[in-house]
Amino acid sequence: MDISAPHPPSHTLNQSGLPVRVYALCDGLLKVGADFFERQLQFLLKDLEDILFKNAEHGRPGADDGDSFSALRNLKRTRHDFIPRFLAAVESQLAGIRQTGPGNGAAPAKILPAGAELRLLDDDSFDIDQIQQSISARCESQNSFDIFLLAQRIGVLAGKPAFGNEQMPLGPKALCRCLQQAIECLDLGPNDSRQIYHLFDRHVFGHFAELMKVCNRHLSEHGVLPNLSYVPFRNPELRFKKTPIALGEGKEPTAASAKVYPLFPEGAPAKAQGAAAPAEVEESFSKLQHLLARRKQLLNKLSSFSNTYINDASGAAGRTVPADSDQLRGILDEFQRQALAHPNAHADIRHLKRDLLAQLRNQSTPDRELTLGPEDSDAIDLVGLLMDDAMKEISPNSPTAQLIGMMQTPLIRVVLRDKSFFSNHVHPARQMLNILAEAGINWLDGSDKDDPLHGNLTGIVSNTVKDFDGDNQKLLAAYEETNRLLQSLIKKAEAVERRQIEVAKAKEKLRVARTRAESTMADLMATHEIPVYTKAMLNEAWADVMALTELRNGPDSSNWQEQRRIAEHIIAANEPDAGGVAEARAEELMQRIRESLAMVGYHEDEAARIAERLVRRGPHEAFEPEHTGTDKARFGDSAKAADLEAFQLDEQQMALVEELKDVPVGTWFEFLTPGSSTPTRAKLTWLSKITHNCLFVTQRGMKHSEMLLEELAIAISEGRARIQPGQKRSIFERAFENMLASLRTFMPGGDKDE
Repeated sequence: MDISAPHPPSHTLNQSGLPVRVYALCDGLLKVGADFFERQLQFLLKDLEDILFKNAEHGRPGADDGDSFSALRNLKRTRHDFIPRFLAAVESQLAGIRQTGPGNGAAPAKILPAGAELRLLDDDSFDIDQIQQSISARCESQNSFDIFLLAQRIGVLAGKPAFGNEQMPLGPKALCRCLQQAIECLDLGPNDSRQIYHLFDRHVFGHFAELMKVCNRHLSEHGVLPNLSYVPFRNPELRFKKTPIALGEGKEPTAASAKVYPLFPEGAPAKAQGAAAPAEVEESFSKLQHLLARRKQLLNKLSSFSNTYINDASGAAGRTVPADSDQLRGILDEFQRQALAHPNAHADIRHLKRDLLAQLRNQSTPDRELTLGPEDSDAIDLVGLLMDDAMKEISPNSPTAQLIGMMQTPLIRVVLRDKSFFSNHVHPARQMLNILAEAGINWLDGSDKDDPLHGNLTGIVSNTVKDFDGDNQKLLAAYEETNRLLQSLIKKAEAVERRQIEVAKAKEKLRVARTRAESTMADLMATHEIPVYTKAMLNEAWADVMALTELRNGPDSSNWQEQRRIAEHIIAANEPDAGGVAEARAEELMQRIRESLAMVGYHEDEAARIAERLVRRGPHEAFEPEHTGTDKARFGDSAKAADLEAFQLDEQQMALVEELKDVPVGTWFEFLTPGSSTPTRAKLTWLSKITHNCLFVTQRGMKHSEMLLEELAIAISEGRARIQPGQKRSIFERAFENMLASLRTFMPGGDKDE
């Protein structure tokens, strides 16, 4: 491991001597962080145990099976210490904020311990240092704004300038150091320790934005820089300049750049359709209000009835009074009861707002007319625009539409109470909408819809809507329950998919073995004139024997070579000028033939007759024409290799075949079936460059189809298949982006900032 100075002894917040208020705030940070870390680290340990078990069961390349079992035993013995050690390291960092100097981004200097000899850096230590640098740098770049805000606030607690990335408690680099201390208790080898860092990147850093939001909100709510915000500088002179790519949009492509990829919908290779993290769609509510007001103003200039979401009582402006929270609560409670009683009658946001205003007018008095406040009215209008855009991609009568329709009244409650819904991309309500849309589209709306899943999701949504009062924690709990449900389905689908892949690989091995056996028999008989019956038996039965022998022992094994020699003896015994086989040798040869034929399913008596005829051939049997093959079903008939030369491909289709060889496994395709206008989705889960066979599975891991690359290329060229256009965002995140783009078009100059 590294040669830096040993870690300072850990101490707790009780031993830190911090001022009372600073102690309370740091203790609150530790509590909210502990909830996050315990949840994510439990997932980490579960995945690590699964990986170690798989390595122990199937063997890891380059590792001894005993080491894998030892690592698994060590993990089960020591895992209970892992999370407490990690949290103790986090607490130690928070307790020392007034002893640790504010970082300037420089890494702590490496100090050589006294008496230590100079040596080359250990490879394992170097690898782990590289992994720490890689995952922490990536996390910092993805969450730079939130980390900046938290560093400023923790700097206030420390009574010093903002912490740098190297020194900041709860920062990515600090958490990597905490992980390094916690790993020591697990007593794992270097490979397994590196695996923990990758799992830490997935489970902790993959949800790091959630931790930063919670920590910043905790400090802000307790008066630590509550008005702090970060707005990146935008040079107005560069705002409207076009990039070199944009400037070249109208130019003719050159010969070097004119390559066309008809396989890919966006005109780029499959590897270019990566899973690059999309930019967050965030906008302050006040800015959205301003954009919405401009939209209403312009639409009202065209027609007083154009704005379908505005329903202001402008004629009674002098007598209108915004409804208070209790009045809105009673009306929305009734709306939720109606949504549960009639789940299929989901009205859109526009109608819900109209009904809400009507109920408020019913509660009004002649001198006091109740209505919505300006902010509340605008919030509902924005949600209406959002839902309109999102529902364009969802069938109105689908289970997904039903589930999301039931969530519309709770969604109104959320935006009336919490306007951060529009700026926080990890808001519980947004997460719940996203996961419902994902579950519905991927698991419910297809031809193989899952009725039990529909019932479970309906139960989760109904329980949430039943008692929902605007508390985001209830939405978060519903999201987590839904996520656990989907994760269990995904794991089952992955297990089914793995079995499909294993079957496909076994078939490929059989095809290769059959091809090699048949080729070997053809070569052996090429220069020999033998009876038709003998030739048929060698081409069929004995080729099956050799194929099975290869599957069991390999093509270079002594058993395979022995079966080849037996075939040579059979050929020699059946040549026209053969003088017969000595009795002792004949008995031995027939015994081996009987044993080999029994391997591929021949009955004992049938195998004996065949062996007798192959070895003790009479003179009259030289060229008998009565038998050209066996009537028995052959071993592995379903796995017979296809004749690739039988496909007549044009140049475009041949080019598609070459491109398809480089398509990553895991790519989703769309197939059009005859008589259906809706394409079916299937994932490319296995592809063989030897046999050109490719396997497609459904979302549940079940086999969808199996075809050759040549068949797939023909289907693509004829428009019956294509790679599914990649979507980098969920439905509602795309709807947020579309809503913002639509509102900005009403501003002077389009997307100009004011």
